[in-house]
Amino acid sequence: MSACESVGLDPQMGYLHACRPGRASLALDFIEEFRAPMVDRFVLSLFNRKQLVASDFLAESQGFLLKDSTRKKVTMEIGRASCRERV
Repeated sequence: MSACESVGLDPQMGYLHACRPGRASLALDFIEEFRAPMVDRFVLSLFNRKQLVASDFLAESQGFLLKDSTRKKVTMEIGRASCRERV
């Protein structure tokens, strides 16, 4: 946020994210470019380590959805991964 302000940009005036009081929409827009590669790498690593398999998904008319038990497993892995990144 301070990086936006230091070059004269208003961090609350975003393009992709709606402007809301107290929300740094422009800063969130900048982060968006990095989100997809990070998430893709994380999800692919779960498949490569056999932590996610085809039976973890439900086939629905709108696509494939995570089962409730799988959602909990993925949430725990996200927590573990964020702890490893901080170390």
